[in-house]
Amino acid sequence: MSPPKTYFLPLLFFCSTNLAEITTIAALYLLWEFEESRKPKRRRVWVHDILRRRSQLGEFHHLLQGLCLDDGRFQTYFQLTGAMFDDLLTRVGARIYRQDTKYRRSISAAERLSSVSLPMTSGQAHR
Repeated sequence: MSPPKTYFLPLLFFCSTNLAEITTIAALYLLWEFEESRKPKRRRVWVHDILRRRSQLGEFHHLLQGLCLDDGRFQTYFQLTGAMFDDLLTRVGARIYRQDTKYRRSISAAERLSSVSLPMTSGQAHR
């Protein structure tokens, strides 16, 4: 942690009246400030804890995995059969796939497709 600059400059003039010493102290201070600025800064949270636990708590990983076992309920939920969903996924999966990074796991193509093809709620108009 760096000391406040307001304390350093008055201290500089009280320490010495020799111009060479003042210059040396100022140079050392600037060098120290430069080194402090190069230190890695603490990053904020990249992925929120709720989103990090998506695989344990999310709708896709719970509800939809259960719907895959019952084709009738799957079709009621998505207005697609399981085979039609898989066929659509093979057609568009490469286009909607995102790569994982070292900071976060990406949303899978199947999860992306399921969120796009979710049924409309009663408040939304049919097109």
